[in-house]
Amino acid sequence: MKVSHRVLIGGLILLGFFLRVWMLGSNSYTGDEARVISSSGLNFLPQEMHPVLYRMFLFGWIKLFGTHESATRMLSVIFGTLALLLIYLIGKELGGRKVGLIALYLGAISPFLILFSRISRVFPCFLFFNLSLIWVFLLVIKDVKKLWIYTIVAIISIYVEAWVFFTLLCEWIWLLIHGILRINSRKIDKKKWAISQLIILLASSFLIVKLFAVIPSELISINRVPASLLTKLGYTFFSFSLGQTILPWNLKVVIPGIFIYSISAIYGVRVLIRKRWIKELLWLLIFILIPLVPICTNLNFPHYYLGVASLYYILLGIGIAFMRMRAIIPILILITGVNAYGIKNIYTKRECHLQRFTDNWREINTIIDGFSDQGTKIVSYHQAFIWYCNLPNLIILDARNPEKSQEELVNAKKIIFVHTPLSGICSSDDQKIYEFKEWLDRNFSCIQSIGFFENEDYEIKRKFLKRSFPRFRVQVFLYERGEIL
Repeated sequence: MKVSHRVLIGGLILLGFFLRVWMLGSNSYTGDEARVISSSGLNFLPQEMHPVLYRMFLFGWIKLFGTHESATRMLSVIFGTLALLLIYLIGKELGGRKVGLIALYLGAISPFLILFSRISRVFPCFLFFNLSLIWVFLLVIKDVKKLWIYTIVAIISIYVEAWVFFTLLCEWIWLLIHGILRINSRKIDKKKWAISQLIILLASSFLIVKLFAVIPSELISINRVPASLLTKLGYTFFSFSLGQTILPWNLKVVIPGIFIYSISAIYGVRVLIRKRWIKELLWLLIFILIPLVPICTNLNFPHYYLGVASLYYILLGIGIAFMRMRAIIPILILITGVNAYGIKNIYTKRECHLQRFTDNWREINTIIDGFSDQGTKIVSYHQAFIWYCNLPNLIILDARNPEKSQEELVNAKKIIFVHTPLSGICSSDDQKIYEFKEWLDRNFSCIQSIGFFENEDYEIKRKFLKRSFPRFRVQVFLYERGEIL
């Protein structure tokens, strides 16, 4: 590899690091971040389908660097930046250096990857280890002696995030299609491969069982799958292309953005067919489409498919790299312009599809502190507010069992209830929260209601999403004691 080529790779990785680290601590923690940080050292047993290893990494990191927003998020930035090198290596393996460089650039400036590399959650760590498993698999295809490295990486990856199992599934399908473990006329020892897979499955069987125990309960009824599946697939690739900081109805940006990404992807498939790179095309289709299987369920969050997004950028890289030179520069400029708009929105907290990234819980805590006095009880269930609130009169509402909190509040003189209408949008706990709010309304007098973080597009979202959508992300209700019934 020439020095200039290495410098270019290093420069693009540094660009990706800078975009991920800029203004890293400007946002307060989201509820999910606060929950993960609060529980990182409390329980090292697998929770639901999310394994333990990332929480162990985070626990050690916090011990060294503390719990300031920029400090804890730096761990995610590091994993998200290291993943860029793996995007280059996989792209180079499939299409050559030029493809690797373009895919690396697209990953470095991707608003989607940047957004989820700036939060203290498992996703950047998952991205890095998922791509590591794919890269090592490509090495094993060439040299079976590296099978022991592959086995170790696979086990670690699954203990980071159980969703990595779908990458293992892709590898099994890939080998099966290519004629009982025969790749490029090079025969892999079936016995060694079988032993490796058995070790992986035995070491991670508990996590895989929990993963597949969750999926059936999330299946959508058969009559709703075709329409919703198209919508979910469309939104997933919209997120990969434009990120989640450009609203779908911002047509001035969306139309040219979707056009240029679609053309690049279609041309990438065309190049693979024209050059008869059938193995590479088949490989990309398997590793992009199979991990999207859970999209048929309610587990359809695009950030669970970060690894798929990275391979999507490689497909785009193939398309762009083999265009005529006079077309490459304009296309990259257009993509850069669209992505720059999305990245700017990340820093300015605009057009976020997931509005939790815009909530300023530090501000809320300061305001609540000004309202509170010695006889006031503060009630909230939101993890981010609980994290920032250090007042002794805070009562943490158990969303599953609010009756316990009601007993503590019966004799309260004043109550401040901090409510987030969308906080439990994917949770069955919503109903209990609203029942608690009704109990407050019946037994106390609401003297003031204040809304925070107004969503200017809430009416459009109501029409677009065809469901109720609140005007404010956070509502604070001030109650005075009335006659207890």
